[in-house]
Amino acid sequence: LLNMPTPDKYGTQEAIAFMRQHIDYQFWYDRVKPGFPLKEIDKCQYIAAMNPKSGTFTVLDRLLRHFAMFTCSLPEDGDLTLIYGSILKGHLKNWSRPTFSMAERVTAASIKLHKMIGKLFLPTAIKFHYQWNLRELFNIFQGMYNSVQSEHDSPTDIVKLWLHECNRTFRDRLTNDRDLQVYCYLFFF
Repeated sequence: LLNMPTPDKYGTQEAIAFMRQHIDYQFWYDRVKPGFPLKEIDKCQYIAAMNPKSGTFTVLDRLLRHFAMFTCSLPEDGDLTLIYGSILKGHLKNWSRPTFSMAERVTAASIKLHKMIGKLFLPTAIKFHYQWNLRELFNIFQGMYNSVQSEHDSPTDIVKLWLHECNRTFRDRLTNDRDLQVYCYLFFF
């Protein structure tokens, strides 16, 4: 990750400066052997990534010029609703009409909950695992897609299953009583 090494008091990052030197010149000096002979390294490619939530957010232009930059943002709510709603509707299409009608509500509630969790439970040094991305949303729907009609063919059953999947995905990762209370508050108030 390009933005993870902490800059020193001069604003440089040794690991990144070391990498840039190799990209620019294809060699390093061997500082152990007398005379500092060159160590050439051939056929080496670099792929880099940046963590959008931590570390430094600037990269030296002298290094950045060697990379093609691509960014990925989260899809809009409408796109997520179309994707997950269509799949859930396809899964529930042969179920009872009241159960099938829950697909849109479950999809909307899942997306709204995911956004709220991302805003309320931010990562910290202690809670570094509070990284919420599309994987969590996928996990909720994956559990819903694995449901069997004979066991969940009522709207109440679907809501219970959805609540279970949300708890499995979000609640199980929360680390203290305060966070658990806030999470429960999202559902019951």
